Amino acid sequence: MIPQVPQQLRMLDAVSAAGLGLALALFYDVLRFFIPRGKIRLFICDFLTFGIAGMLLISFAVSHSYTGVFRWYMALGAGAGYAAYLWGIAPLTARLFSDIRFVLKLPGRFVFRYILKPLGVSLHKCTDKIKKRCAIKRKSKRKHLRKEQKVLYNSN
Repeated sequence: MIPQVPQQLRMLDAVSAAGLGLALALFYDVLRFFIPRGKIRLFICDFLTFGIAGMLLISFAVSHSYTGVFRWYMALGAGAGYAAYLWGIAPLTARLFSDIRFVLKLPGRFVFRYILKPLGVSLHKCTDKIKKRCAIKRKSKRKHLRKEQKVLYNSN
C-alpha cells in the first residue's frame, strides 16, 4: 500500500472518476428513457445502475488509478460527476428526450386521429342502425292480443 499519493495523481483520479460519474448518470437517464414508468421498473433501473456503478468504480480503481485500490476521493469524484449531470445536463437531456418521444409518437397519433377514430365513429353509427332495425323487428314479431271487448268467447 502506498502511504502518500501525490496531490496531482489524486486529482487526476478524482477527475477521471467524475467523468465516470457523468457516464453513469447518462446511462441511467437513457435506461429510464427506454424503460417505461412504474415503481418496479424504476427499482430495476436503480438496481442496475447501482450494480454497474460499483463494478465500474472498482474496475476503474484497479486498472486505471495510480494506487490500484479504491480510495475515497474516487467515490467523491464519481458522486460529483453524477451531481453535475443531474443539475447541469439533465434538464437539457430531459427536453431532448421529450422531443424524441413527441416525434416517435407522431405516427401513432396520426393513425389514431385520422384512421381509427373516424372508423370507430362510423362503426358506432352502423351498430346504432342495426340495433334500431332489430328493435323494430322485435316489435313487429310480437303477437298483439285484441281488446277484451272485441273478443268473442264461446260459452258452453
